[in-house]
Amino acid sequence: AFNSEMIFVATDYSNVGITDGIRYMFDYADKEGKPIVVNMSLGGQMGPHDGTSLSDQTFDDLTGEGKILIGSAGNDGNDNLHLNYDFGSDETIYSFLTFPENTEHPSAGSTFIDIWGEAGNDFTVAVNVYNVDANQYEDYTDYISTSTDGTYNFTLQDSDPLYSDEVIVSVSVEHSNPHNGKPHVYIWFDNTDQDESGDIFDYIMLEVNGTNTSFDAWTKGVFSDLGYLSPLINGNTNSTISENKNGNSIITVGAY
Repeated sequence: AFNSEMIFVATDYSNVGITDGIRYMFDYADKEGKPIVVNMSLGGQMGPHDGTSLSDQTFDDLTGEGKILIGSAGNDGNDNLHLNYDFGSDETIYSFLTFPENTEHPSAGSTFIDIWGEAGNDFTVAVNVYNVDANQYEDYTDYISTSTDGTYNFTLQDSDPLYSDEVIVSVSVEHSNPHNGKPHVYIWFDNTDQDESGDIFDYIMLEVNGTNTSFDAWTKGVFSDLGYLSPLINGNTNSTISENKNGNSIITVGAY
């Protein structure tokens, strides 16, 4: 882009911080009387991925003649960090959360799970600690429905005979997200309290129940069936373009 001028803005990577940076650069270009292109080589997977997030809607409002937004599609195209399922009548599916980069303890890690359903149709979730060596549950949360809003905190325990390891779980529920009307569950868990070789078998297992509905979920770990048969299901690489790059007025760029 010969004879162009460059503007750089620092960010705290929050949605508000990113939007403030874009506004600053667009305002600067207005004062200079020049067109502007803003590049955002950043992203994440938390959000509905349908263009309805507050950030996507704000980006749509900000862009226009002489104001262009460019976004990176992200670097997650190889990872099974997306999980989805179409439920029939009263079905339950399960998937393990794994951390392949943690080769010694692939069960140990902390991350989020962001789940979005169909507008008008509720679903139920639970988080389990499951020992794949003994093939048994060690602890589990309550079943939590999207029928009401709420936040729920749990401290789960594994079954170590001497010193049990804690698993911290927080679950936040929206019955109807204000931007798209979808039921929404945000889960955060910490399964890093693993101190013995036997702990490598203690995996977090997501459980989702629904009737004649569907859901999409994203994480920064990997969804896996760990070789089990249905109703355990693997994650997939679909719908892994970074959140905030799904709006109508942003040019999203990826490599294949």
